[in-house]
Amino acid sequence: MGMLRAGLCPGLTQEMVQLLKSRGIKTVVDLAAADLEEVAQKCGLSYKALVALRRVLLAQFSAFPSNGADLYEEMKTSTAILSTGIGRYVFVWLQMWPMACSRTSYTLILMEG
Repeated sequence: MGMLRAGLCPGLTQEMVQLLKSRGIKTVVDLAAADLEEVAQKCGLSYKALVALRRVLLAQFSAFPSNGADLYEEMKTSTAILSTGIGRYVFVWLQMWPMACSRTSYTLILMEG
């Protein structure tokens, strides 16, 4: 995750970054895991501002949630097994998830047979 810095998102000023760093909150993960009520009291920052800041940063840096069953069904439809003619080995072509990357991955797997 990214380091906190001014301008990372609206409302995150250099003063706020310095106050958070003085309390050991240096990354987005640190802020997401922190008790915001405690941080607000220790840093003298508004609790509502910290909640809004965390919400914006999580929306910006979090992965899109996905259902494992849907990913499995997508994998089944986008996988082709091609014979290489080399005994028990097969060449598997698997197109990676569009949300992960846009390139194609090739994997050599051992099949029992």
